[in-house]
Amino acid sequence: MGGSRLDRVLAGAAPWLLVPMCSPRFARIYRRRAAEAAAYLGLYAGVLAAVAVVAPWLLIAWAVLAAAASAVLVWRMRVGSGRSQRQPPGRLRPFPVRPVTDHDFVAETIARRGPVSKTTMPYVAHPLVLVGGLARGASVLRANDGRLEWVGMSFDSLIPAGFIRSMSPEDHRHYIRVVRDAFSDRVVDECRPAFSRIARSELARMSAAGGVTGQVDPRPWLGRYALASLARLILGVEPETDEFASITRLYGDPGPLNTEWGRDPHVLRDAVGDASALVRRQGAVVVEATASGDEPVSSFLSELLRTRPEAVEDDNVVLNLVFLLATIYRDITGLLHWVVKMLGDNPGCCERLSTGAEDGLASRVVLETLRLEQSEYILRRVLEPVELEGYVVPAGWYLRVCVRESHRDPSVFPDPERFDPDRFLGARHTREQYSPLGMTNRPCTGVATTLAVAGVLAEELARGWSWATVRDGRPEFDGAHWRPSRRFRARMVPRASDGSEIRSAAAVGVG
Repeated sequence: MGGSRLDRVLAGAAPWLLVPMCSPRFARIYRRRAAEAAAYLGLYAGVLAAVAVVAPWLLIAWAVLAAAASAVLVWRMRVGSGRSQRQPPGRLRPFPVRPVTDHDFVAETIARRGPVSKTTMPYVAHPLVLVGGLARGASVLRANDGRLEWVGMSFDSLIPAGFIRSMSPEDHRHYIRVVRDAFSDRVVDECRPAFSRIARSELARMSAAGGVTGQVDPRPWLGRYALASLARLILGVEPETDEFASITRLYGDPGPLNTEWGRDPHVLRDAVGDASALVRRQGAVVVEATASGDEPVSSFLSELLRTRPEAVEDDNVVLNLVFLLATIYRDITGLLHWVVKMLGDNPGCCERLSTGAEDGLASRVVLETLRLEQSEYILRRVLEPVELEGYVVPAGWYLRVCVRESHRDPSVFPDPERFDPDRFLGARHTREQYSPLGMTNRPCTGVATTLAVAGVLAEELARGWSWATVRDGRPEFDGAHWRPSRRFRARMVPRASDGSEIRSAAAVGVG
């Protein structure tokens, strides 16, 4: 269930720390841990009840043991623990729950303990140090590059040289050039009409699903739009084809390349084999078209094979394309959910977008959404002790640069909690002020992709529909990122050609 061996022994005697793990919000993310905690609490209560009936005199000793264990747990979790070893302030809870149930946990910890503070998270095995402020974070990453290790992906072992972000410096220098050559901004621009076509199709389906109430849960359609757009961009696969049906089976929810990371290795390996074969088939189509004098459909794969026709035989290239599609799809789907929530919460911005009169507004909407949400942190594993502003981060711990919280610096972004895309109008920010897609020597290569796929959706939504939030809830952690509540619903009313709302039956009495 987590915690050190001593913590588990202490919690066994005084299991009050396990109670929050049984909350529905925690159980939704970590079912097994919640089930283990509930089972132990049930066993504990049952044994305690039996003792009360059979040997009630033992209850006094039991109470003394539980009180002693509780006292030791509280002492071990004190804010100043580790001060003699120059560790930063903060509580190290053996069974943390709030980091994945409270959207503002990190911000509150930094505000209370300072920009360098320690805590624990359910998704890493050891304590971590929170670093607030992008300038501070960039400085510690640069100064300790050799002491910090990229936290790899669960599927790294399936790729001979590893995923592009986790490769050794030598392999990374070679393959990042391959990826950058293929991930051309020109290709992204050439695919924008396809993005628009796909967006209009999925938005029309979403609108039809609103029925009489006109209220929609956008998640299924956002996922389909993201997957279809990325399959077209990365592999040149068109929607409504057999190849896209295969991609949907593999990558769509609950496909194995969407849900099986780190779970059943046999299911994952079979899925990876199928996806690799699909990439190679698409590569063969590109090579054949080129050989016959035809221009292949514009995609990252065709751009790659235009200058490196042998690349499709390189397992590292093929497998990185397989998992790039998976990771970009998951990240962009989450970003799209935030974009439509921001537009729903700010219908005035949607109205401005609907006119098409402001160049770059859709991109600014995406940039502002990335500032407020989705871009959350940079995580590194500490290989050797790292000194940071008088504190020491022990080897084996993790270091987290808190990007989301740092993007709320009022000296850089006045009124930082307000959604204001115009703060990016003509503004130029350094990576130490605004860094939503990486700030190290291995930044994200998909900036143009992110802005285009999300921006096109925002444009098509605003031009074709009036959109406003009608129901919401607290943000939820999905195991990787925070996302809008699953309770989020929006009112979706079609627009006429002049931009006015079409008052159809689906919109009657709504809003």
